[in-house]
Amino acid sequence: MKQKESNHKSFDIKNNKDCYMSSCELGSSDISRIVKTNSSLIDDGFVSVPALKISHLSEKQESIIYDDVHSAHVLSSLQVLMDEVSSGLGITEGVSDETIEWCTGEHGPIGDRRSIILPKTLFSKRAMVGTQLMLDGLKMACVRELGSGSNATVLLCRKDMSAPDPREIAVKVQSPTGCLALEYTILRDLDLRMKRAGKNTNFLPKPFSFHAYSNGSLLGMTAGSQNGINLLDIVNIHKTCGGSHGVPELLVIHYTSRMLQHLIELHRVGQVLHCDIKPDNWVLTSGEYKEQEINGAELMLVDFGRAIDLKTIENDSLDIKFCGDAAGEDMACVSMQEGESWCYDIDTYGLCASAHVLLFGAHMEVFKDPEGSWRTKKTIRRYWKAKLWNALFIDLLNTKNEDNSQAHIDKMSRTLTLFTSHLNQPNKSREVAALLRHQSGWLSQNK
Repeated sequence: MKQKESNHKSFDIKNNKDCYMSSCELGSSDISRIVKTNSSLIDDGFVSVPALKISHLSEKQESIIYDDVHSAHVLSSLQVLMDEVSSGLGITEGVSDETIEWCTGEHGPIGDRRSIILPKTLFSKRAMVGTQLMLDGLKMACVRELGSGSNATVLLCRKDMSAPDPREIAVKVQSPTGCLALEYTILRDLDLRMKRAGKNTNFLPKPFSFHAYSNGSLLGMTAGSQNGINLLDIVNIHKTCGGSHGVPELLVIHYTSRMLQHLIELHRVGQVLHCDIKPDNWVLTSGEYKEQEINGAELMLVDFGRAIDLKTIENDSLDIKFCGDAAGEDMACVSMQEGESWCYDIDTYGLCASAHVLLFGAHMEVFKDPEGSWRTKKTIRRYWKAKLWNALFIDLLNTKNEDNSQAHIDKMSRTLTLFTSHLNQPNKSREVAALLRHQSGWLSQNK
């Protein structure tokens, strides 16, 4: 997708230099130099990711290139974690079972094993059931593959296959080495910020361990479920098990309300852009619905490898704008499609696309109407709740001209209120609970 050419402000961690570069002038060596200038700040016992300083942006230089910021964050995150190891906050050798409890302890451990090569079998696209892994002195066995992408595989691993209640974690394997360092630091910081604000963190994976190797890295974290079923899988499951009607609209309303709630918390409290929200990154988890524990009632947002931590970017202006294609062509938000700068709208577009797949059973396509408003190509059926879906697909798709984060949060909150008000109507909760229980019976039979 063609982007408008524009100069942008380069970022300097250590000082406030007024240095402008075009995207072609800022290379990997520049990013590496910037990252290494300052990586020794301590926050909550951890070496924090240094701030990327952006200041005095003029009207013509109001956005920064996403790929440059993301690359800088990846490099700085790896450097920060390795600094934790060298400063004694991490570990360099395996630790015993008695020292680290993976599924109950706080964040850690971190290991620098860049002199060691990970076995190639770990990067296999097929699940290695029964494969034994030695992680931090703990013998783990691979139960199944939870998911995979072009560069990463997520495995469900069990601490003790013979135990009646074995502990299970998700282990993500990815190459190159620095990719998972960013995900670990963002998840760790999100966990801290949410807890400080008294917010529930169950919609986020909790990171337990990060280890860097010469050809990749391992990230240990909580597993949302034992099967890794996501919203895209749910569409297929309902088509297979529930007939041609697809996912019931009331269930779509329920899941959309959960996505809205989680995204508001991610942006308002976490101050993080996910930058890769799509149906297969929303994993179904067990959760409480109206005092009932139901498998698949809740959602966990996964895969923060493309995320941007806005709190690490210091900016004299109230809000930050990015430019460049941070998503695939089919998931590019409206601003990207028009070659304009963007921020929170990358995530709201992904949320709309996720809800669209649930509702229509098809990926979202959009167009601009004669009045200049963006709309979905598929139309709402006459017996659906048009007020809800118009608020989602019209209001949230057309957010590119909003000036600040508060306006974005306010619009998301108004949309969430509409959805929760509908779900709180008499008998609706009972219907949703019945649909979730019925669906839970299919989940154990799939994937």
